[in-house]
Amino acid sequence: MSYYHLYNYTVQKFYRLLEQKDLKNWMKLWARDAKNIFPYSNCLMPDILEGVDAIQQFWSSAPQMYARLSFPVSDIYTKPYKAIAFFESHHLVKDHPHRYEDCNIGVFEFNNRGKIKCYTEYFDPINLGQTHQFIHISKLS
Repeated sequence: MSYYHLYNYTVQKFYRLLEQKDLKNWMKLWARDAKNIFPYSNCLMPDILEGVDAIQQFWSSAPQMYARLSFPVSDIYTKPYKAIAFFESHHLVKDHPHRYEDCNIGVFEFNNRGKIKCYTEYFDPINLGQTHQFIHISKLS
């Protein structure tokens, strides 16, 4: 299988397993020494998770905040050892009438066995914070 097909398959499976909240199989996509980076976390979550144990600990609780997750992927670009995914988030927040809607970019780096060695997710931290009522923004007139 070419890297193009392998990375496309892995990226699509990554988001599909998250939608299904199947963390057991989702964790199999990661290398043991993987990193998960959130450059714009804004104190809403760690900036970086290092190693599969930290990644699993964080992601075992994060999806539980939602009654339903949806990650439609619009584009995937690949090159050796890398992939970039443009995707949306359409999530129904658990126990709230709120929906989390966002456009995101996921940057994947793979090791020589096709496992995710680094995943960097770019999202709007203000939108996430307001949706979950972690932050409140007042507009100045």
